[in-house]
Amino acid sequence: MPRQTTNQSRILVLPSPHHPGGGHFYQEHAEALAKHGYGVDILINRIIEPARFKISDIGCLRKFAVSSRKGVRHIHSCYRRHPYQALKNIRDWTKSTLNLYERYRKKYGDPSLILVFSAVWTGYAVSEISSKYGVPYVLTEHRSRFTALRQEALDMIKEPHLPFLDSAFKGASAVISVSDSLISSIKRHTGDSEILTIPNLVRTDFFIPPETRQKAPFVILSAGRLESEKGMDLLIQAFDLFAADNPDTELRIIGKGPKEQDLRTMAA
Repeated sequence: MPRQTTNQSRILVLPSPHHPGGGHFYQEHAEALAKHGYGVDILINRIIEPARFKISDIGCLRKFAVSSRKGVRHIHSCYRRHPYQALKNIRDWTKSTLNLYERYRKKYGDPSLILVFSAVWTGYAVSEISSKYGVPYVLTEHRSRFTALRQEALDMIKEPHLPFLDSAFKGASAVISVSDSLISSIKRHTGDSEILTIPNLVRTDFFIPPETRQKAPFVILSAGRLESEKGMDLLIQAFDLFAADNPDTELRIIGKGPKEQDLRTMAA
């Protein structure tokens, strides 16, 4: 189907579907692009877990809510996840996202480029959009399940998932990883195609290095979900080795998750 264009070049951002439970750095990417003169929209089809679904959420399922934040237009909808039906959820969420895109397209036209955050499962949905409407996309992968350092992370990718991941990565005009540790796993789906590593943005208007800093203690800070695939236990083990030769150091971990008590026990 031919692309439906408008006079203004726009970038459409699609984040991971677990917003707001996941990261929000896609908003900072969008704001940075907007500051450089691009028209930027964000399309969010949020997944609601069955245990958190409320009667008041029913209206959200077919919603096309439009809002604006810091020069970036947001289009919101949501999808109710089916319990214990992983493949059905991938297909149904993709269909729901495609329908949401078609409503977006009807109102605003096709964007010049789609910026996708994670092949899981936004990348697959956008590969379907790209195939149908001819809009190119760039896929940025940040999910910890692609790290080659933890078997727990690799075990999260099941055999039935592979066709969806192959479509997501192979259909992209470019693939970006936020860390070199993800590349070997991603290459299982891209083959010999080049993968760029671009770390996540740092808000330089917020994280401002002081002109002078106290020499001791030297503080290492890590923030993230406290889950196996994040490797906080490896960080604690590595810090123990580092601190043995550098006693004036501290490790501070910020986050919540099922491994919190285990990590507190390790660090005690």
